[in-house]
Amino acid sequence: MTTTSSSIIKKLLILFLVFAGLHYGKDFLMSLTIGAVIATLFYRFANGWKEKKSSRGWQR
Repeated sequence: MTTTSSSIIKKLLILFLVFAGLHYGKDFLMSLTIGAVIATLFYRFANGWKEKKSSRGWQR
């Protein structure tokens, strides 16, 4: 085997492992992504709430 075919085999193996990891980690990665999106939305909401001087929650 030459160095170019060895390099191609390594790249194909890495590509296969990435796709296998995405396939088997699909449930975990989907929940992690949805959690990140919701956290981002609530972060913007909390900053808007804080700017209105209501940072202590529902208390007055």
